[in-house]
Amino acid sequence: MDELERIKKAYEKRKIEQKDKIYSYFNKGNLFIVHQREKALLKVLNRFNILDLSDKKILDVGCGTGGTLRRFIDYGAKPENLYGIDLLEDRIEVAKQLHPKINFICGD
Repeated sequence: MDELERIKKAYEKRKIEQKDKIYSYFNKGNLFIVHQREKALLKVLNRFNILDLSDKKILDVGCGTGGTLRRFIDYGAKPENLYGIDLLEDRIEVAKQLHPKINFICGD
């Protein structure tokens, strides 16, 4: 089994066992991770004086369903300047449905 197939199987197993509860905001562990990531991201943007995202092109590798990219819109980024790539087709399909103006592709 190659690495890509191993990763896909691991995520499929996680989806079956966790029934998508792992990424719920009602899961305290996940909510903590989301808050810490947002705090760290805003700190880095501020540190490097990147306060206007309207003309920035942003790539999220391993974007999942695009949640982090959608947050960039709240920070002032334009959807057409956002790009996401993920290994899992089902996640990319959900991402495209949630925000069709963001550029999502499935790949490695």
